[in-house]
Amino acid sequence: MVHCSTTINTVASHTCSQGERMPIFSYLAIPNKGAIETMCAELSALEHCQVIPADNQDVVVLVTDTPDDTIEDRLQKKLQRIPSLQSLSLAFGYDEKE
Repeated sequence: MVHCSTTINTVASHTCSQGERMPIFSYLAIPNKGAIETMCAELSALEHCQVIPADNQDVVVLVTDTPDDTIEDRLQKKLQRIPSLQSLSLAFGYDEKE
């Protein structure tokens, strides 16, 4: 079992003041061997990302909260290019479709 020092309260739906959807996703991010610190730094440098390292494993919970689908698509492309990231598994996702 993975234990994180920070509790995550994932908001199922987030709507900004103009009524636009805000996609929210949480992932388990696994680094390449020996690259946990590098991966955390690379993920933390990205906008719309919150990184929560586990206390007892080389795994990170990554929560993304983007203002719209266009920014979400751009973020996904950036995540795919992170060299220290071995795998990214979706744990929760919500994008309210009207």
